[in-house]
Amino acid sequence: MQQKMNSNNGNDQITAQNMFSVTPRVSLGYFEAYVPVSFNEVSGTTSGFGFRLGGFFLGSNSILTALISDSKQADFYTGFRWGFL
Repeated sequence: MQQKMNSNNGNDQITAQNMFSVTPRVSLGYFEAYVPVSFNEVSGTTSGFGFRLGGFFLGSNSILTALISDSKQADFYTGFRWGFL
């Protein structure tokens, strides 16, 4: 959750948007799947899908919203997580 502490009225600075996000996930050791659902003041409610297989992960925070609504944008992210010690 990100909540700004003062109002935009009379503020000459660029302010942050209010944001709330919940990410339910299923983790089975080597495999993990998750569905991020968030609400913010700019884009409203968005939902996506992602997975992790070993250290590789691929997902989107808005692909489900883009597929089921009249949205014209979606985002994707990918990467590899490596840890030791």
